[in-house]
Amino acid sequence: MLAGVAALTAMLSFSETHRFIHGRIVPVVYLAFVVFVASAWGKWPAFGAALASAVALDYFFLPPVYTFVTTPEHWVLVVAFVLTGMLAGKLSERAHRRAIEAERSRAEIARLYSEASTIVETTPDCVQIVSPEGILLFTNTQGLALIGASSAEATVGKSVFDIIAPEDRVRFRDMNDRICRGEGKATFEFDIVGLNGVRRNIETHAASLRSADGTTVQLAIMRDLTERKRAEHDSLLLGSIVGSSDDAIISKNLDGIITSWNQGAERLFGYAAAEAIGKPITILIPVDRLDEEPQILTRLRRGERVDHFETVRHRKDGSLLDISLTISPVKDARGRIIGASKIARDITQRKRVEQELEASRAQMVASARLSALGMMAGGIAHEINNPLAVIRGSAENISRMAESGSLQVARLLKNCNRISKTADRIARIVLSLRHVAREGSADEFRETPMREIVEETLALCAERFRANHIRLVVPVVDPAALVSCRETEICQVFLNLLQNAFDELVDLEGERWVKLEVTYSSGWVVFSVSDSGPGIAPENRAHLMEPFFTTKPVGKGTGLGLSISRSIALEHGGTLELDKQSPHTCFRLTLPLSGKPKSNAQLKNAS
Repeated sequence: MLAGVAALTAMLSFSETHRFIHGRIVPVVYLAFVVFVASAWGKWPAFGAALASAVALDYFFLPPVYTFVTTPEHWVLVVAFVLTGMLAGKLSERAHRRAIEAERSRAEIARLYSEASTIVETTPDCVQIVSPEGILLFTNTQGLALIGASSAEATVGKSVFDIIAPEDRVRFRDMNDRICRGEGKATFEFDIVGLNGVRRNIETHAASLRSADGTTVQLAIMRDLTERKRAEHDSLLLGSIVGSSDDAIISKNLDGIITSWNQGAERLFGYAAAEAIGKPITILIPVDRLDEEPQILTRLRRGERVDHFETVRHRKDGSLLDISLTISPVKDARGRIIGASKIARDITQRKRVEQELEASRAQMVASARLSALGMMAGGIAHEINNPLAVIRGSAENISRMAESGSLQVARLLKNCNRISKTADRIARIVLSLRHVAREGSADEFRETPMREIVEETLALCAERFRANHIRLVVPVVDPAALVSCRETEICQVFLNLLQNAFDELVDLEGERWVKLEVTYSSGWVVFSVSDSGPGIAPENRAHLMEPFFTTKPVGKGTGLGLSISRSIALEHGGTLELDKQSPHTCFRLTLPLSGKPKSNAQLKNAS
């Protein structure tokens, strides 16, 4: 605007000059040149342009031309031209500078607006502007997501009270009125029910904002507290559970330093929280178990969980207690393992009960074993009496030869050899009896040929089967078939199965046989004991392995044999099951092999 005024002034001042130089417009052209120079390069170049223009005007256009005038009137005109040009240049420069500054200001405002818009759109909080009447004037993308709106058209221009929970609307209206009256700032918590029906807990920080039309509105920065409130509730609930738990709940860092200690830990170990927190967890570990802690920490650093680890710890008073530990790694918000949470449960009483049950079980096992031996006592006695009769007869032969004085060396050696072999037979029977009769639950597992176990068992019961005319079918058992076992316990299983088969058949009319079969498959040996009886009634099959269940007459069984046999099989990593597909009673004992046997076909050919 200043440049226009300067140009107009110059034109008016040079209207007289125009007339003075006989109506020529050259001065106006020169003046425009001065203004251009001032706008482009500033006032000092414009001053030089004005002087040069004045010289050119005087020389080329003021008569007489091509000479410099010397009259006072001419000098007045030249000086007036120069001064006018300088003024026009100064004004033009100022106007140009102001135009540039205005453009820069507009660009800076646009930049700041863009940055502010980006910040508002990318902030994780909801930004809203609310009118004094409660109309939503603006909301950012996060605000749309917060209330479940797909676009601004769904909510902008509408009342915010439509989404505020009914119980909070009056308080929100009062707060909005205060803010829009310019009465400072406010922090406010309330609930909203979004367009999608989801209820959320909101915290808003509100302040007054002067809008473009001069009215005061509410600028609100709102944050969704729903997850935080839920986490706080869960934390309080967890704290209540931890505090009231009878179990000891302890946390520690990866250096093994105790960081939390609940009341259950105080009751269990005798240390108050103030005494335990900050101390190493090793204050609870007996000296002979200190190597457990490094192993546990190593597993925790790998992110592994330790479940139901049974061990021993000591109390503050030095007394020991059996505990079961469950230890889980604790991670921070970035997923890094920073410590461990430990739950310790006192199992001292349970251990004591288990020991008593184990003692009772051992007694029942012994009772069942001796019961089976008692039932077979007649057969065992007969098995020993027969060899004794052979020994007595051989001894009498030797005695008669001695009395007659006619000792024949060959006959003497024959009788002595018969006595020796028969004594060995009795010794094997006695050895088998000792193996089966003694308590074997404390024996170490050792690799044992299955042939030896079968032969020892048959030595005790084979005679009873023969005496009662029950055919006993026994296969060739591969001597290379080794099983890691407690020999006495496996003998007891076989003895029990054979005894059950005998009891099933002893009073049965018709064909009577008991068959023992051996098969090998993929690292397992399977022993099948079957008999020619009618089988087990379907209604009894589900109860066969239960303690004290029996189908035998009163006084003929304890009901513990199969239950104990199944427990023994499980302890050896195997199974004992009834073959439900067999038309006869058939039990299958499966045990893992530790030696490589021959194939079933090779054994059949060998037999």
